[in-house]
Amino acid sequence: MSKLIPLGSFRGGPGPRCLIMFIYLHYFSGMMFWFMVRHERFVVGVHSRLRKILVR
Repeated sequence: MSKLIPLGSFRGGPGPRCLIMFIYLHYFSGMMFWFMVRHERFVVGVHSRLRKILVR
């Protein structure tokens, strides 16, 4: 089934990779959202600079 539908981290049921991703998203998504809202201009500037450097 994974050849037809890309399931990524969740393929094969709740394995360790799936559980780690769930725990990470559950505990750190709130802090990440707060940081992105508070420092949006800075993050956008850093992202555009990194993209210019890495895409070359």
